Order: sequence, then structure tokens, then C-alpha cells
Amino acid sequence: VALAGGLLSAEGAIEAAPEHWEEDLRRQTVAFLRGGLPGKAVEAALSGLADAIGGGLGRGMSTLGGTNSGVKQEMVKQWKTQYQVGELWRTQCAEERCYELFLDDVRQFSDRFERYYHEVMSYPALNIIAASGSPPKRALMLGGGDGGIATRILAVGSVDHMTVLDIDAEVTRVAKKWFPQVSASTSDPRLELLHTNAIEWVNERAAEGGHRFDLIVIDFTDVPLGGGWSGDFFANLRSLLTPSGVLVQNVGSMLYPDGLKDLLQHHAKAFKSTFALTTFIPDYAVDYVLALSS
Repeated sequence: VALAGGLLSAEGAIEAAPEHWEEDLRRQTVAFLRGGLPGKAVEAALSGLADAIGGGLGRGMSTLGGTNSGVKQEMVKQWKTQYQVGELWRTQCAEERCYELFLDDVRQFSDRFERYYHEVMSYPALNIIAASGSPPKRALMLGGGDGGIATRILAVGSVDHMTVLDIDAEVTRVAKKWFPQVSASTSDPRLELLHTNAIEWVNERAAEGGHRFDLIVIDFTDVPLGGGWSGDFFANLRSLLTPSGVLVQNVGSMLYPDGLKDLLQHHAKAFKSTFALTTFIPDYAVDYVLALSS
């Protein structure tokens, strides 16, 4: 990172580098080093340096087969709602041209690699539930208004109803136009899509009682829009699960170890069993960690 800063200064490019580029670059390289992947740390550092010189750290990441920073990128669409700023980019993912969805400058997925994320958020938990001898029938998802995870879950024949709660309707509209395969579930009659505050919805249904789901998925970007994490919230989620039900959540990466630790502790306090699952997703700079709890 120090070498990168020296090179930028020498080239007179430091003013063009985006704000906080040094902190972002350090997080990426340290995460790989902590994971015992020095080669990938070097690759991320070099890619980050190239992007910083170009003024677009994070937007042109070429690490791990993701976006190719050597290919001209085009912003197709940008929008702003009361919740967040969204962008649709046309770029290149590995050897193919692709579209990418960004929310608040964070890459969500590309149409080239989306299945890596959407499948791992669905299939491990579905298999755990099926192994209990009671096939999953009802599912609940918090976030995920693009429909990607719901499309995978509804591909399982035993699922007869799924509720998706996403506060931002524009995400769904963009996904239906630009990512039709990802958003296929939005036209499935078994899907109930509600654009509402998921935290409040969960707390209200838990208070009412009588609502049970075999699978609950949390697919928020980071800290949920319009709300926050709390022990009571996870206890309410547990009350909405059937006895053999499973909660799965993307709890982050080693780029943000404190946030990852806090979420895993919430799971461990609310559930009898919590397991961490690490997965490689080409759209992201580092491996992601999922929590599966029951």
C-alpha cells in the first residue's frame, strides 16, 4: 500500500484517486493475507493500484476473474430513491461482456457470475432442511428484491409459497428489465413480493404468532435499510422458523471482521446451532462468509 502511494505521487495521479482508496486497498490485501492467500493479495494490490490511477478503485476490479479493468465500461443507467443510489454498468466479466448491478457504489452481482451467490444462498440450507425428512414448503426472504435467490428457491418443487420483503421497488423494476433470468421468480404465482420494511414486518409477525417458515434468507446489502440489527430481531426470526427450519444470511467478509463477528454472535445467541460457510464468488474481491442457523 505504501509503494502504491509512492507510485501515485510520483506519477502525479494522487489527486485523481478516489477518496479513501488507500484504506480500501489495505482492507482487500489484508483480507487475502489473513486467509493465507498471498498470491491473491498481490493480485488485488496491483489491480487496486491500476484502478486508483484510473480514478475508479473498486469499479474496475480485475481480481479473481471479476471485472476486467482493461475493458471500456459504460454506465447504462443510474437512479436514486429515498433509500439508495443504484447503477447499472456494462463491462466485461472474465471472457464475456456482462451487466453489473451496483447499490450505493457496492457491486451486487453480474449476470455472468450471479449464480455463484444466489445458489450458495439457497441450496445448502434447502438440502439441510430436506435431510431432516420434511421437504421445505414455505420460505421468507428479507431483501433480494432482484429475485435471484427466490428464483433458485422456487425451482424446488416442494416449495409452495415464498414471501420476499424488499424496501426498494426500483431494484425489482431494474432487475426485471435488465436481468430477466435472475428475476424470473417475480412472475411466479407462488411468490408474494412486498416492498416494505423487512425489520418491522418480521417484528410484527413474530408478535402476532402463528407464522412459520421452513427457510428464512437475509439478503440485505449490509446493515439493513430503514433498520438495524438487534438481539430481539434475531430472536423474532427464530420464532418464525419451523422446528427443522434454517436461517441463512450473508454476514460479510474479512474486509470487515468486526461486523462479521457481531452478526455471528447474534446468530449464536438466538439459535441452538450456527455454522459459518465460506464461499468464493467471482463478483467480489474476497471470499464471503454465510451463517446457517437452526
